[in-house]
Amino acid sequence: MSAPVAKALWNHYKRHPFQVLLVWLGLTLGIALLVGVMVINQHARQSYHHSERLFSSPFPYIVQPRNPDAKMPQGAYISLRRHGYSQCVPYDYLDLKLAGDKSIRLMGLDTVAMLPFWQREQRQNGSSQQMPMMLKSPYPVLASSDTAKYLGWQTVMLSALLMERC
Repeated sequence: MSAPVAKALWNHYKRHPFQVLLVWLGLTLGIALLVGVMVINQHARQSYHHSERLFSSPFPYIVQPRNPDAKMPQGAYISLRRHGYSQCVPYDYLDLKLAGDKSIRLMGLDTVAMLPFWQREQRQNGSSQQMPMMLKSPYPVLASSDTAKYLGWQTVMLSALLMERC
């Protein structure tokens, strides 16, 4: 059955050789398009996975007072830690108005409570650093490079700003 079909195609393409080139070009472009789409999809999956890890919080629960203006008492945090909730990290934030109508939200974390997470990260990365820089004086402010560029901050200026605020 396939011999007559092959013979008919051979006779057709012998009379129209340009169509062989067009069929070959179509197959090549189709395969190239398929490979391109697969590469873009793979890159998108990797990007989504990286973003998910970047924005996921190691703290799955948030405990906050009913009144948004109220603060959690320190005793509640200590009680939670004593009852075995090891993923408790108190934080506070302050909205600051800077010169030039710029504003920024400064967020503070209990760095001692973050120590187990830092140690786990050090074990995973194989690093042997003794103490995290967050526990050394002067205590640093961490800002994204985009935020620092927007505000015109440099490393030295950032430390000076901290000393003035404290």
